[in-house]
Amino acid sequence: MGKFVTKVGLQKRGVRVDSVVCSRYGFQDETSDHIFASCLLARVVWWHVFKWVRIPVLTECNSVSHITDHISGQIGAKTWKKTLQLVAFATFWRIWLARNDKEFNCKTTSVPRLVELIKEAAYVWVKNRRQLKAISWPDWLDFNVVSFL
Repeated sequence: MGKFVTKVGLQKRGVRVDSVVCSRYGFQDETSDHIFASCLLARVVWWHVFKWVRIPVLTECNSVSHITDHISGQIGAKTWKKTLQLVAFATFWRIWLARNDKEFNCKTTSVPRLVELIKEAAYVWVKNRRQLKAISWPDWLDFNVVSFL
């Protein structure tokens, strides 16, 4: 929905910003679509997440809506699709936190660490928010959905 406070969004609201360019790689203006979809970091993270949950990897990914449409368009049981959605929410959340850590604390989170954090957050959310069978950490890391659906 474009509600995140990005550099471009701040500039549009009249806030003085030194630069609207992404501080991670400096190639594009920082918009929601850039942070979560087209930034090199986001693309690599989504590649790892899609591989982990065993859905096709997007070759062209330029917007948040493209990602959400891809996830919601997957064929499968309702419970599995809701689990995928929750993984997507965790991915967006952790990308946002990594962006803020870079922006405000000058700390860079590596892709492998970011993917680990996504798996951890999604695991906790699934265990506490979904009415599923008990999920073991090894099954979750393997995304062995049969064990918890």
